[in-house]
Amino acid sequence: MQKAFGLLIAVLAIWAAIEIYTKGTQHAFGGLLTRVGVVEPAESEATSAAERAGSRFEDAYQKQLDRVEEQVNE
Repeated sequence: MQKAFGLLIAVLAIWAAIEIYTKGTQHAFGGLLTRVGVVEPAESEATSAAERAGSRFEDAYQKQLDRVEEQVNE
């Protein structure tokens, strides 16, 4: 029984970590942490690390497309 309980706790901890990592503390668990006062609401819209990485990737990809387009037009 102890092993099953330990496994359940580990799975819940991993799920919570993934939820916070992908959505950020402001939006994790449907904004529950902000509503109950655990996390202070941000004045500006905060993004998670995954969203920031995705936005950087899209910016770099667009810059590369622009460079290729300039070379083709020359």
